[in-house]
Amino acid sequence: MEIYNERKIKKLRIIRNLIAMILIIEIIVIVCMIILIRNDSQMEPLISQEIEAYNSKFCDYEGIIEGYKAKELCNIIRKHNKEEVYSLVSIKEGRIDKEVKLLTENDDLSLTTQEHIEGIEEKIELDKMYNIMLGYDPYSSIVTAIGIEEIIK
Repeated sequence: MEIYNERKIKKLRIIRNLIAMILIIEIIVIVCMIILIRNDSQMEPLISQEIEAYNSKFCDYEGIIEGYKAKELCNIIRKHNKEEVYSLVSIKEGRIDKEVKLLTENDDLSLTTQEHIEGIEEKIELDKMYNIMLGYDPYSSIVTAIGIEEIIK
């Protein structure tokens, strides 16, 4: 009878230890989930700050600007497209949509070339006013296209 009780006690201890280990693992999993959720919520402002910083070089020119500022914008786009091969910005004369998807290598990239941008810049006259419109990628919210329209008085 004594051996039977000892075996029963050992089995109970093993079960108790297993239950304790399971509880510890559950606590660890919960803590990890809380950490991940916190990190995600802390990353969102950082991502939006990065998007704002990325877009700011173009947003400063949005609206009605003078010719010299429009030429400045062309220089910024040209420099940007040299440095940022994965997020090219197109520029075209006339109005553009507010939503313009991010260009990929399968798209027509002719509106992003240095020659195209220089061609638009050459047409800009310093003494005229221009309306600058920005198009944003609907998924990432970054500037993907710029429309430039001469304001005729």
